[in-house]
Amino acid sequence: MYSGIEVAKYVINRCNEKGKPISNLYLQKILYFIQSEYKQKTNEWLISDDFLAWPYGPVLKDVYDEYNWYYSSRRSEYYDDVDLQDANTDIVDEIIDDKRKKTAGQLVEDSHKEGGAWKRAFNGFKTTIIPKEFIEIEL
Repeated sequence: MYSGIEVAKYVINRCNEKGKPISNLYLQKILYFIQSEYKQKTNEWLISDDFLAWPYGPVLKDVYDEYNWYYSSRRSEYYDDVDLQDANTDIVDEIIDDKRKKTAGQLVEDSHKEGGAWKRAFNGFKTTIIPKEFIEIEL
């Protein structure tokens, strides 16, 4: 498993390579769907960190703290220290590319769907962890 920051750097690099820099909101949503879909496709978790159920959806706090001042701005840097060598990056790339076809608003709607992991865990407080078993059955 990798930290949220490691996977976030990979996502930022992938989006920049495709000419589609990513905002912090987009980044959080894509990380969440990577966690869910990667688990379903490989039966392994990719991200070790817990997602929290915040008002605008699932959040990895360390990633939020690192990139929050870029909330609506696009990330354009490139990270040389990204290494997901044990991960199936073809699957990760497919998820990133698929989710980038949607608007941030559509990803918010998708992550807030009735019966979904965020909806089941959110109680109005930013400290609520979304149990991994909720995320596993997200799709």
